[in-house]
Amino acid sequence: MPPFLRPKYFAIIISEAYKAARRTAIEQCTEFVVDGHSFTHDLALCSVQMHGQVASASLDPGKITPSLAAGLPHFTGGWARCWGRDVFISLRGLFLTTGNFEGARRHILAFASTLKHGLIPNLLDSVRCPRCVGLPIFRSSVTLTVWFQIQFPRFTVVDASEYSRLLCNGTGRIFHPE
Repeated sequence: MPPFLRPKYFAIIISEAYKAARRTAIEQCTEFVVDGHSFTHDLALCSVQMHGQVASASLDPGKITPSLAAGLPHFTGGWARCWGRDVFISLRGLFLTTGNFEGARRHILAFASTLKHGLIPNLLDSVRCPRCVGLPIFRSSVTLTVWFQIQFPRFTVVDASEYSRLLCNGTGRIFHPE
């Protein structure tokens, strides 16, 4: 093979590998995504990219579970990975539209377990030390509480009616009532 053609063949190989990986990821999604528009495919791939298992940022302090990244590359791990406002804003698109109801359920219950004085912390930090940036553990985000209490039930009941039983689930609390 002539040296001047190597970059072209390399690009073809990478392009075909990307197309095969994309096709395989889409085929593993729900029927709504598989039969959907290219925008739905892109949304599902974004969900795969943003939601994953990271040892330093779990939704359960006792075991490693997948969590949603607030943004790449800066918020990929540690205490800054799972921001509540970002989770609840993207809940409909990344979890409910793509059919990942279990991922939505885990995030909702993880944030619900941190409720204290009617507020929910904006940073989850693997449910070990939930907080709002720069404030003590008991300070929380008012905007996140609004997203949680108003938007979540509407999304769940309207968009995922078969999963509305989630509203009846109990959840453990990390802060004991005072």
